[in-house]
Amino acid sequence: MTGQTTQPFTRKRIVFPPVPRPAKWIAVTCGAGFCLWILILILRSSDPGSAQNAAAGFLNDWLGANPGTFWTGRIWQPLTSVFIHTGLGHLIANILFLMLTAHPVVTALGESRFLVLFLVHAVGIHLLYVIAFHSSPVILWGSTAGVNAVLGFFAVSSGYASIRFMGLIPVSGKTLAVIFLAANTACAAGGLGNRLFPLVYIIPFLTGYGYAHRLEKRMFSGITGGSRKKRNSGSGRFQNIDLRR
Repeated sequence: MTGQTTQPFTRKRIVFPPVPRPAKWIAVTCGAGFCLWILILILRSSDPGSAQNAAAGFLNDWLGANPGTFWTGRIWQPLTSVFIHTGLGHLIANILFLMLTAHPVVTALGESRFLVLFLVHAVGIHLLYVIAFHSSPVILWGSTAGVNAVLGFFAVSSGYASIRFMGLIPVSGKTLAVIFLAANTACAAGGLGNRLFPLVYIIPFLTGYGYAHRLEKRMFSGITGGSRKKRNSGSGRFQNIDLRR
């Protein structure tokens, strides 16, 4: 035992990844939108039958992705509906998954292109919805489509990273992205019709995945030999990023 020192048992502290500025901006905007929704509910319930009772109708008719009112000239709805969530669980799930996966995506793309990735999918899916489902009575809310696009990109940019899920179970980044997608889907189970599920969840995830895969192929096009897994661990922006750092 000479020359050896004993150390007391300590639990390893789980460190969450740093949250990039664009993810913080999205989280703050979505939080403000949810507060607006809660305020409207309070106004609506405090004095039923009054003029304030029309406040919820204002949100549905003016700010939500509403096929019934979009065609009257309210073309801003696909944008405003992205930042308003009508359920606390839906809001928490979107913001949590965005913050946990945004860091490696921003590292690969930069802040501006990250915002473009998020907004193109979030706003684009809502716009596609009001156009393709112009007779639907369902009003679309939330940033789910944008978050799922980020998850798809994360599955490639950190696909082979060794990440300890819940601080215990080692999984690949690709597996973790699928877990997050399934959990996000479960949080909104029953809130969307079967026709809308692929539009909001599957299509954004696959397009985000495809975009990252295309960038990766372009980045490593000059590297010959070796597997994709080996190339992914090389230099460049698509490095394996440990989310615990």
